[in-house]
Amino acid sequence: MTLVQYELAGRRARLDVDLAAGVATWRVRGEATDVARVLRLAPREEVETLLRRVLVEVRAHATSVRPPSSAVLRVLAARLWRDYTSAVDGETRQGRLPGL
Repeated sequence: MTLVQYELAGRRARLDVDLAAGVATWRVRGEATDVARVLRLAPREEVETLLRRVLVEVRAHATSVRPPSSAVLRVLAARLWRDYTSAVDGETRQGRLPGL
């Protein structure tokens, strides 16, 4: 299984992660969107909890595959965290990934 969907409880928002392609897409009511829109629909803590779970799983999968796939997944995790922190605090610099 390469496509994993992470849903926000009780909301019509989710994060689709394609582990084979190394891409992720936030969706609201099935429509692709950005994390900023998701943050307008759900509490920050809920979004961050879901995202941290996703990061753990993406990074775990990265350790189980060979390069270059492992590098693609590590970059995906970093981009997801950067986009989230940028939407929360307006900073566009890459922050340190949480110690998961």
